[in-house]
Amino acid sequence: MWHFLLLCVFFYSGFGQAQVGIGTASPDPSALLDLEAEDRGLLLPRVQLISRAAQGLSHRFVPTNGLMVYNQNASLDHGVGVYYYDGSLWQRLTREGQHPRWSYLGQGIGYGQGPVYIGTSSSSNHDLWLSRRIIDWDNSAYYIDPGAVSHINELSLDSGSRSDLSLYWGQDQTGFYSPEDHQLSYVADGIEVLRINDQGALGLKTPDPLADLDVHGSVKLGVTGTVLSGMHLLEWPIEVPAGSQGTIIQTTINTAVLAAQGIPLSAYVNSMVLGQAGAQVALTQQWMDQEGYHCILQLNATVSVAFSLQLKIIALY
Repeated sequence: MWHFLLLCVFFYSGFGQAQVGIGTASPDPSALLDLEAEDRGLLLPRVQLISRAAQGLSHRFVPTNGLMVYNQNASLDHGVGVYYYDGSLWQRLTREGQHPRWSYLGQGIGYGQGPVYIGTSSSSNHDLWLSRRIIDWDNSAYYIDPGAVSHINELSLDSGSRSDLSLYWGQDQTGFYSPEDHQLSYVADGIEVLRINDQGALGLKTPDPLADLDVHGSVKLGVTGTVLSGMHLLEWPIEVPAGSQGTIIQTTINTAVLAAQGIPLSAYVNSMVLGQAGAQVALTQQWMDQEGYHCILQLNATVSVAFSLQLKIIALY
């Protein structure tokens, strides 16, 4: 009976002062609840937060600001730990310097002394160091300027498209993109004017170059040269029979073959013999007439076995 009376007096005294002490007979006057122990702590409710939103704890009520719990759901984006509700989200308590995600701390980043870096490692000889990739910017007014005495080691761009260029200056309809693997295209005012394919062939005003240099348009050679409307490269096989030195071989490419290649009879032609076997043959004469292209070859040495060679014809028109 005496124990019951003493307990009632204790609680009456505590509530009368609006303070409760557990483990202490004199709770701190600034505390509503004062816990004191040498080998025990305060155990918060252990819960499974399903999200950091208000309904992450329960759909039956909206948590009040300052409510604290211990989350045991490791799959939550900030993991296991002590959380408090800030009026909109459940926030995890972290120690100084520990942030599970990028956090805005209300201060700008400035260079004073030592490196400024973003990531998990730094370099002591750089004013600004990024240890990971730059994924994107959210501002249209950005540029990269490494300075006059430095350079960019790598710059990786997406493939882009004709309407969404990977690299351009000022005008987003003039610049470069990669139409296919290992190919490069230059677009001017939305129109493709240059293509380098995966074999290194260059096409001007054509996306499908059929020669090392394929020009669909005019060509001018030299400051005072003649303006040409087109150029074509044609390789033609020639069978060389066995024979003695001085043997004459005449070859004709008729008008139908030339027309199929888009070469007019008015074209200026120049040819060369390709391959090691070409050293045994000399091109002595070539011309164009109404029947087509003609050339005369002459053997420079005695040939005991017949062989084939390639005649490369350059037609300018």
